[in-house]
Amino acid sequence: MSTETMQAVVYEGPFNIVVKEKPKPVLIDETDAILKVHIAGGHEFIGTVESVGSAVSRFKVGQKVMSIFSPMWYY
Repeated sequence: MSTETMQAVVYEGPFNIVVKEKPKPVLIDETDAILKVHIAGGHEFIGTVESVGSAVSRFKVGQKVMSIFSPMWYY
């Protein structure tokens, strides 16, 4: 587990959203990627790739990314 921390927005229940110090995520599998989210709205977000596993080839560190909510997954 990482010893570095970050501020994270945490949902603790209806009308109870707080900012807490949490451990920074770490890569576990070679197919993992870690993103820093800059803007979020509902199911969508825009962020920057912070790190990628050795098997990740479609994304690079520093690349800007966007995710939209979709019930389907594409490869």
